Formats: sequence, structure tokens, C-alpha cells
Amino acid sequence: VVVEEDAQSRFKKGDIVMAMFELPRPLHGLAEFVSVKENLVEMAPKNASPVESAALTSSALSAYLAVKKFVKPGYRILVLGGSGGVGTFFIQLAKKEGASFVATTSTEKDLLLSLGADKVINYKEVNWWEDQELLAA
Repeated sequence: VVVEEDAQSRFKKGDIVMAMFELPRPLHGLAEFVSVKENLVEMAPKNASPVESAALTSSALSAYLAVKKFVKPGYRILVLGGSGGVGTFFIQLAKKEGASFVATTSTEKDLLLSLGADKVINYKEVNWWEDQELLAA
């Protein structure tokens, strides 16, 4: 929850937010209050509790920030390890952002198709770098 704000902040006092910690390591992860840079903060989903939102910060926020920075409408995307924490969020967010084609590597085909992947390549059976549909793009 935002406790303090300055005049330039996009957040207001009382906003429920989620934040990543600065690398190389999280500091003060169990602190009651922590100060973080605004570029590492996003509004928490309205349908999630603060506790649920806090659990999203690593995987979901990493995916969100990457999609926000790198994905544009019409892009074709390959997500290596799509059934992992970041991958499951990245696939959904990339499609929402307008990616025209999302392929991923995983053995979890049904899950990833349900999340919006256009193609799931089972890395135990196929080398993704030899997949003809990916090479043709």
C-alpha cells in the first residue's frame, strides 16, 4: 500500500501496489515497510487481495514489464519454458498486447494452448530451433 507519494508519482496514497525488488538481491523482503523505485512498481490487480498481489511480483510483474517494454502488436514471439512462472503470464500478456503468434516450449501443451499460445513445441521430442514454422517466419 502506498504510504507516501510525491508530486510526480503516478500512484496515490492508499493505492494497493505490487513491487519487484532491485537486483542483485531482494533486501528487506520481510520488512513491514520498504522504499522502492517507482519503475519497479505496478498497481495490484483489482480482483486480487494484497497477499495474492504480493505473490505475483516475481513472475507476473517480470512478464508484464517485459511485455510492456518489448512486445508490439503483430510481433511473433517464442517463449522458452512457457509453462514456468514467468512464461504462463508472458503468453497471456503478449497475446493481450497484440502479438500475432506465440510459440512456446513445454510438455504442458493443453495448459499453454488454454493460455493463448498458438503453438506448443515439446522440447523433449523436437528441437525448437529446427521447427519449420518458426524458421519460415
